[in-house]
Amino acid sequence: MQLVIDTETGTVLSQNSTDGTDTASFLDLEVPRDVFDPDPFTWTGPVRSPRDLGKEHLARENEKQRRGQAWFRREVTDLPVTASVPVTFTPTEIRTFDEETGAFEAMFAKGLGTLWRRPRSEQTWYLPLRGARNFPIAWSAWSTTAFDWACGLDLPEGSLTTGTVTALQQQLHPRDQVTGEPPIG
Repeated sequence: MQLVIDTETGTVLSQNSTDGTDTASFLDLEVPRDVFDPDPFTWTGPVRSPRDLGKEHLARENEKQRRGQAWFRREVTDLPVTASVPVTFTPTEIRTFDEETGAFEAMFAKGLGTLWRRPRSEQTWYLPLRGARNFPIAWSAWSTTAFDWACGLDLPEGSLTTGTVTALQQQLHPRDQVTGEPPIG
């Protein structure tokens, strides 16, 4: 899509599709004689910048969410609603792996979470533990004698329960006991 826009007023003067099938433009302009504005092409009304429009939109959305939350608490329940949901931790994508060291990064549940493993180290481990909208994700990290392990779910903190982590550890390294936690940065 190609647009020709007047830089002063922001008026779309012409609109053309790149394949040439759809075009629209002003061919002629007729100004009535009774227009007293000496400069009819200068906007003198209020101006709202894209930033102002964004702030207004965000304020409307926040108010809508606030009203919706209040309605839900009043009409449905004001108690926390929780339920256990089984998650398959079997990797659906192996992002990286090192055959020599045994380190890997694997995505599971089509991107819902990630499993990491590296050789046991006292070095700080920098993991991308941020989820949607920059909220922290539910995560856990532990060490065995040979490896440091970590798991992250793109769900709220607390979603990865102790029981879930224990079951995961028993499946990933059934003969290797947890010996502590790696330093996470």
